[in-house]
Amino acid sequence: MADAQPTFFDEPAEEDWQEVPAARFLSWSPQLQAAYCAERDEWSAIEATTKDEARFFLERSEHYRRISKA
Repeated sequence: MADAQPTFFDEPAEEDWQEVPAARFLSWSPQLQAAYCAERDEWSAIEATTKDEARFFLERSEHYRRISKA
């Protein structure tokens, strides 16, 4: 069963990653910030040019996912 994750955009999902303004990011709870960072790293893994780079982003994403559920 897939975990329901909050969406960070009011509009439908984008084709590419879109950064949010720093002031908006900093207004979020630490858990929501971590969920955002996890999603960002998952996008980075998709766009990685090497397996090592993709692995790095996926491992870091897992770390952020654990924080977001704390």
